[in-house]
Amino acid sequence: MSEDEATVKIDDRIVGVTPLGTLEVGGGPRTVAVEKEGFIVYKSDLEIREKKTTTLNARLIPSAQYVSAYEDEARLWRNMAWLGFAVGAAGTVATVALAVSAGAKADEVNQDIEAFNAQVERPSAQRRDLGETQKAVATLDALTLVSAGVALAGFGTGTFFWTWGDDPDRYDHIRTDAKVAPGPTVTLAPLPTAGGVAILGQL
Repeated sequence: MSEDEATVKIDDRIVGVTPLGTLEVGGGPRTVAVEKEGFIVYKSDLEIREKKTTTLNARLIPSAQYVSAYEDEARLWRNMAWLGFAVGAAGTVATVALAVSAGAKADEVNQDIEAFNAQVERPSAQRRDLGETQKAVATLDALTLVSAGVALAGFGTGTFFWTWGDDPDRYDHIRTDAKVAPGPTVTLAPLPTAGGVAILGQL
């Protein structure tokens, strides 16, 4: 697990934010610090020698408050995703049920209309009942469309929160096995020019 946007300092001077390109500094003793809000500051003293590459693997440890706040927000987004998926699933079930019911009702009323039209005498009361049944079928059709829209909105919302939300289990290993999160790697290497070194920061 890596941490982006960690600030790298050489002798209390900011040299960049991870991931870094190659930077030039003078040789000799140097203090490298890696900082990120919510994490314990990492510091290490190094002796940069000419024609020698020194690699520093900094490990950032998040604070308990940072982990708690991170997990609260991540779980909120994940719960919203599950809620969206649940609404989408419920909307899908309702859509299928309404569509089946509307189809069966439509077939029934069409048969009744054909039978009504085949009669010599067509009572007005029966005509009125058929009209009411047709309205009921139209209402079922409208509800089917609304339910389908709710299903699409639910799945869309769930996908959004799942895709853009953070993983709530990202820092679980810190509690389970006491391992710390590996932070940025800062590589210090001599430059071809005399008295300089290259700093290569990566995650």
